[in-house]
Amino acid sequence: MFVTCQQMYPGSPFIAQISAGDETPGATRYATWYSPCDGVILPYTSTRLTGATNNLVACQTHLGYLTDTTVLTQIANFIRS
Repeated sequence: MFVTCQQMYPGSPFIAQISAGDETPGATRYATWYSPCDGVILPYTSTRLTGATNNLVACQTHLGYLTDTTVLTQIANFIRS
């Protein structure tokens, strides 16, 4: 397995180091979109961040987000707000 994949596991030393206990540091607003049909992020619930606007998408693949106009509109609205 690639080192970068291992680093992204929930609870990994890398994640602990970059988050330093705060998943959404600073004044930046954070948002996530996640789906049980995402076969890349496992478990898919690990996408959620404490302190972020977390959006559950009913069923979308990892690459499918790139063309999902509903999700893309939600992202654009989040950035605009």
